[in-house]
Amino acid sequence: MPDRGRWRNAVNLLLCTAGAGGLVFGGWALHDTYTTHQNTKASRALITRACAGLVDADAVMRLDGGTDRVVLGGDEPRTVDFEEIPDGCVLSRIEERHGREAQVSQFTLDIRGLPQERVLHTVEDFPDEPFRTLDLGSQGDMTARTRLPDRMPLGDGRLGDYGPDDVTVVARCEQPAEAGTTTLIVTATSPRQPGRGR
Repeated sequence: MPDRGRWRNAVNLLLCTAGAGGLVFGGWALHDTYTTHQNTKASRALITRACAGLVDADAVMRLDGGTDRVVLGGDEPRTVDFEEIPDGCVLSRIEERHGREAQVSQFTLDIRGLPQERVLHTVEDFPDEPFRTLDLGSQGDMTARTRLPDRMPLGDGRLGDYGPDDVTVVARCEQPAEAGTTTLIVTATSPRQPGRGR
């Protein structure tokens, strides 16, 4: 390059450096976008397959602030195959924590069957005992305290209810299944992570 003076050479060097930096940053951004797209595509396919198409994959990935990397979760990976009831799927998100990848619970779908129809909102609907007496101030009243917030009806005429982290829908079978199942209770749960949005 011809010498055009000290100031013009400095400006040219600055422009060349900025251009090279822009190319590097642009290449990194392109790679990151491609990787995110591939992760999202693979996660959609996994969610659809693991939960037998019963849930919207994009909605599952948007839960709890959103993620683009979802894997089978839980101690024993579960997927819905309808070969026997109860059934369900468990999904986890991949997060970076202290420089390492960690699995965090993202979504669970549980499917239970009933041999006969029954009303919701009974104690058996909850895996833990919802009503627990407290030594201080309960005075023997089982309903004096509850560890669970009030359940809310779906509001659109369908059987079911919802809480802060889950929704339950009841579906009656047109004809009893081979095992005598007449009703399915399907619960979708997304545990809230501290400090994150819904």
